[in-house]
Amino acid sequence: MVQVSGGALTRTSSVDTTIKIKSNFSGKLRVDTIFEQGSEPCSFFSRGFFFEASFLRRLQTAMMASSNPIERSFELAAERCEDLTPLVYRRLFDAHPEARTMFRTEGSELVKGSMLALTIDAILDFAGERTGHFRLITSEVSSHDAYGTPRELFVAFFGIVAQTLREVIGADWSDDIDAAWRRLLGDLESFVAAQ
Repeated sequence: MVQVSGGALTRTSSVDTTIKIKSNFSGKLRVDTIFEQGSEPCSFFSRGFFFEASFLRRLQTAMMASSNPIERSFELAAERCEDLTPLVYRRLFDAHPEARTMFRTEGSELVKGSMLALTIDAILDFAGERTGHFRLITSEVSSHDAYGTPRELFVAFFGIVAQTLREVIGADWSDDIDAAWRRLLGDLESFVAAQ
C-alpha cells in the first residue's frame, strides 16, 4: 500500500487494481474510491481537493508488473510502503533544509502530496510514452522560478524521489532500475536546463 499525499494515492496490492484517495479534512478520515466517482476528469472540489482521474489510471496501469524499470521501481515501492510522501519530504528537508521554509504550515500536507503526485505523473510519462504529462515540468520550472526556487533544488527533487524509492525497495533495487534512474535523472536535468 503506497500513499502519496495528504490526499493520498493508495495501491493496495498487485491483484486489487483499486487506487484510493485518502484525505484528512475537518478531523475526519475519508476514503473515496476514485474509479467509482464518474467521468474524467474527476474533480472533488466539493470535498476539498482535486485529482484528475486520468493520472490515477495512468499510475495504476504503470504499476501493473511493468517491464519499464522506472515504473517497476514505483510498483515495488507500492508493495512495501504505506505512505511515500513523508519519506520523500523527510529526505528533501534533510538534504535541503532551506526547502522546509518554502511550504506554509497550514495545508502543506495537501500541497506536498499534490506536488509529489504531479512529480510521479511527470516521471512516469517522461520515462515512458511521453504522452504529454511530462510537459508539466516546463510550467513547474517557470512557476518555481517565480517562487524563487533554485533550479538545482527543483532538479534535486527528482533525485530525492529516486533515493527514497531505493531505500524503500532495498535489495530489489536492481542494476537495471539503477541504470534507468541514473539515465532518467540526467535526462531530466538536461530537460530542465533547456527551459
